[in-house]
Parts: sequence; structure tokens; C-alpha cells
Amino acid sequence: MAVTKIHSIKTTLKNAIDYIYNGYKTDDEIYVKTHLCSRENAHKEFELTKKQFNSRTKKLAHHLIQSFVPEEVSFEESHQVGIELCEKILGDQYEYVLATHIDKDHIHNHIIFNSIDVDEGMIYHSYYGSYMNIRNQSDRLCKDHNLSVIYQETHRETNKIKQRKFVDWYDWNEDKKGSSYKSSIQFDIDTVIKQSINWQNFLSKMERCGY
Repeated sequence: MAVTKIHSIKTTLKNAIDYIYNGYKTDDEIYVKTHLCSRENAHKEFELTKKQFNSRTKKLAHHLIQSFVPEEVSFEESHQVGIELCEKILGDQYEYVLATHIDKDHIHNHIIFNSIDVDEGMIYHSYYGSYMNIRNQSDRLCKDHNLSVIYQETHRETNKIKQRKFVDWYDWNEDKKGSSYKSSIQFDIDTVIKQSINWQNFLSKMERCGY
């Protein structure tokens, strides 16, 4: 079983990347992988990609952590699961760096990926729905690797999205401010519609946004 969490990086991207690459934590960087970027200059390459698309996002990157149950998975397998998770949620659209930390009882993967994709400069929107996609993909990979999975928790969190309704002023006001997950979805749809040339193109772009 793996527990996942994600947060945005708005400052000191280089420090964050240097931290996850720590040789003591990664067995002298044996359990390290980069994709579409280099080890030494990943932070600069992330920024260069943003400049190429004239991106104004204030988020430098996203930091995803995938932690495993102690003594349930080997160093090699946890690193492989991390690679497969990146392939599932990021594919070839995002620059990322992956490091597996083996210095604690609970082995865990650190994944730092750019906040925009390399194809069209589209912003990765991190919200409840995109997080649940990460959780579900992580759970499927754990199952494929014969690791334990907490199904009840996953179903309970998924049902929150399906059952949520606007029932009071607070919900309405959060939506007005753009703070609710419904607003995030609507924003993504509106943005992708403007960039799509036909229905299939729209569906393809929405998939790449995590839907």
C-alpha cells in the first residue's frame, strides 16, 4: 500500500530538487531518474520551458510523494513503481525528476515535475480530482505489484466528488471565488474549449489534464 500527497513549489525549486537527490537518501543516486531534463540543470530547464510558452504561472513545479508501508516493498520495486506512476500520470508531457529515498523504514518516492507540459505549455491544475487520479493510479500499480491497497478509503473519497452539491451560501461563495473543485473543473473545460479545434481534440486535451 502507498500513501500519496502533493503540493506546489513556488520558491527555491533548485533546493527542493537537490534535497530529493541527496546521495545518502538515494544510495549515491542509484535510485534517481530524470525525464526530458538533466540532473544538474532540471530547475533551469523547467524555467526555460515556461519562457518558451510565455507562461505566467507562479507555480514553479509540483512535488508528489508516494510512501510505502515499512518492509512491504524492496528499494528496487518501490523505484519501479515510482517510474510507472510517472508514466501513468505524466507520460511524455512533463519534465520530471524522481528519487527514491531508502534511508527511512518507510521507503518513499519523491517526484518533482514541471507545472506546465512540454507540448503546448498547458498548466497542470492540481485539485481534488487530479489528486484522486494520482491516488487511483497509485493503488492500481500497488495491486499490480501485489502490494496492499486500502479500497474503502479510496471509494469513500471518490464518492465525496459524486455526492457533493451546492446546499448553502458558503458553497456558492466558494464557487464564486473559484475555490471549489467545481470551479476548477469549469475553468479547465473553458480553457480547453478555447484551445480545441474539434470534439476529439477537446477530449484528448481533457485527458491530458487528468480527466
